[in-house]
Amino acid sequence: MRLWQRLAGALKDGNSVWVARLSRRTSFRNPDLEAAVIKATSHDQHRIDCKNVQRVFQWVRTSPLYLKPLVWSLAMRMQKTRSWVVALKGLMLMHGIYCCDLAIVQKMDRLPFDLTNFRDEHVSQDKAWAYNAFVRSYFAYLDQKSAFISMEFQKKSKRGKKSEDTLMEELEKLQAMQDLIDMLLQVKPDYASSHNGLILEAMDCVIVELFDVYGKFCKGIARALLRIYDIGGKMEAGAGLTVLQKAATQSGHLSAYFDFCREIGVLNASQCPQMERFPDGCIKDLERIFNGADEKGRFKGDDEDKAIASYINAIACKDEHKGSDGMKTVITEKWEVFDDEMALDDREKTAFSTNPFEESYRIVPYQAVHNQVLPDLIIF
Repeated sequence: MRLWQRLAGALKDGNSVWVARLSRRTSFRNPDLEAAVIKATSHDQHRIDCKNVQRVFQWVRTSPLYLKPLVWSLAMRMQKTRSWVVALKGLMLMHGIYCCDLAIVQKMDRLPFDLTNFRDEHVSQDKAWAYNAFVRSYFAYLDQKSAFISMEFQKKSKRGKKSEDTLMEELEKLQAMQDLIDMLLQVKPDYASSHNGLILEAMDCVIVELFDVYGKFCKGIARALLRIYDIGGKMEAGAGLTVLQKAATQSGHLSAYFDFCREIGVLNASQCPQMERFPDGCIKDLERIFNGADEKGRFKGDDEDKAIASYINAIACKDEHKGSDGMKTVITEKWEVFDDEMALDDREKTAFSTNPFEESYRIVPYQAVHNQVLPDLIIF
């Protein structure tokens, strides 16, 4: 970035902060919070204002009353900007807010701004298209994630805490998670823009998010397969077969994505565990269930199928083989499954991150775990 561009950006940020501090405090506007949002989403692509990023997260955690002025100020900032730096920092900030895992945030149906047609007007056109594409794909994922979280929150509110999803609802949720994974894989810079430090910081957040979503998907498919083996049924087996077949295709895309991220120097990707393949027999077994269900919907299984059901049950179990450090790992004969439900207090003791946006995440960045041998993830 040229010196005059940095100076112009600093002047714009300073003027915006000055205007924000002079504004009246209302239910929609909080001058101090608005100033923190502006500083956290500054035009400087070489620096992230960690202090104000954390101030924003702390405000949201303190009281739900701060969400409305935060959303208003961030939405105004995003709608006005024509800088890819400001837009990307705003998306990372919004990503961190969602990862605070607060009920008030989960009620939001969509992002409060639209960057579908975002265009940068501060860099040359030959460079702008790559930044524009990255911002648009990141926005598309977060917007879809917001809709997914809101839908799940509404389901839980209507259903109550005691009841659980039906098997078909659980399979539909897994399909929605696969769609999220597909959208995450689209958040990918080209080689030229991948050398930018801010892009690499954003990719660190994306990698952590990808492991979070994919880890939940792996646990979800293990539970779903166990239920399919238990109740059988053509409809359920057919839906499960569709999920597994897509997972088999998606695994190749995941491996290629991680290889690309390692190549461009994404720190979290360089520390991610190796991925082990899911047993090939599971797809065949679902096909047998689909073709062998009786009129009552239950599968006529043999000893081999019961053994496989026990095998899947070992994956779905949450509480076995707890490590002495509080990290829970379920170990089977062919792969290990990382349980991401370690308490936040325990995570914070071992976490170290230079990216302030990652610190609001519910999972710790992989390079942040000291002296831990990370288990392998499942691919299909």
